[in-house]
Amino acid sequence: MAVTCQVQFIPELELLFAAQSVVCGGPGRQVCAAVWGEEALAVLERRYPLLMETSRALTTRFALWACEPLLDYPLEQFTLADYQTYLLEMPREQLIYLALCLDFCPEADLQAVREAMIHDDQAAELLSHMDRDGKIPFLAFRTFLRQTEQLVRELIALAEALDDDCFRRELASWKPRVDAELQAMHDALAVQEPLAYSELRMGKTFRNRGPYTDYWFLPTLFLPYRACRFSRPGDLAWRQILLLNLRPSNDGGKQTVRSLKAMADEGRYRILTLLASGQSLRGLDIAKTLKLAPSTVSHHMEQLRQAGLLHEETLRDGKYYSLNRPALEELLTRLGKELLNQ
Repeated sequence: MAVTCQVQFIPELELLFAAQSVVCGGPGRQVCAAVWGEEALAVLERRYPLLMETSRALTTRFALWACEPLLDYPLEQFTLADYQTYLLEMPREQLIYLALCLDFCPEADLQAVREAMIHDDQAAELLSHMDRDGKIPFLAFRTFLRQTEQLVRELIALAEALDDDCFRRELASWKPRVDAELQAMHDALAVQEPLAYSELRMGKTFRNRGPYTDYWFLPTLFLPYRACRFSRPGDLAWRQILLLNLRPSNDGGKQTVRSLKAMADEGRYRILTLLASGQSLRGLDIAKTLKLAPSTVSHHMEQLRQAGLLHEETLRDGKYYSLNRPALEELLTRLGKELLNQ
């Protein structure tokens, strides 16, 4: 089986990531505010209220909904205009299915999406299957189902509005670092299998392992996360996309405090020590092993995930959790440097 690996930095794709970061809010938006200015971002946010309100309500689970269809898109030809056409020419039920990762939800199929697009009862049922923790407001979900095309248009328009001198200056200032990372990736992939290298960079062992025939490794400046992996389950798996943020964490210690607060609970600390064995586990498995109520474990997992201490991987039989080892190593290094002068 022939396997291809691509290592690229795609400037126009960075605009899509930046737009998604603005929409998500949080640290990703703070990065964008430093590049474009708070006032400029506020003007853009007021210009696209539907996008902002709907997408931010989905952020807990689907922050990068517009990036999921990249798994079937010819990335080497990426432009914002062409990607918008690609998304809008897709049947709406298929776009929703891909954007919301419903291939990982065994109760969902294209017919269920078609019915949910029309009927509130079916929409509520679909939402209950894909968001078992009840984090997504129904009204935002219904808006996404029924105004998908408008949301796509507004997101791409936002991305295009960010293509200005501020963006180009930022790219120019980061070019030496981007070039160095591209070379480091090429060198590493010359001696390592792409899946093993992906696991090394993510600091975890994947349960969803393909087999993939097309690997993309994309350093990025505007991803709202430290790293992100796109893939599909089972027979649908043919491509993996790995995004790696080049920016160092620089939040004045806020992330350190968030991490320590999340760990300062006996139940959550027991979960971390259980996952330290290296095995990824479902929430129900954790609850059974630690003799905790599933609802308690669900709450703990959300706290640890929001603190960046866990990886979450969705498969058809549930969500699997594992330690975010790079984040923990970074936390320990930061504590040693700031408290022990190491």
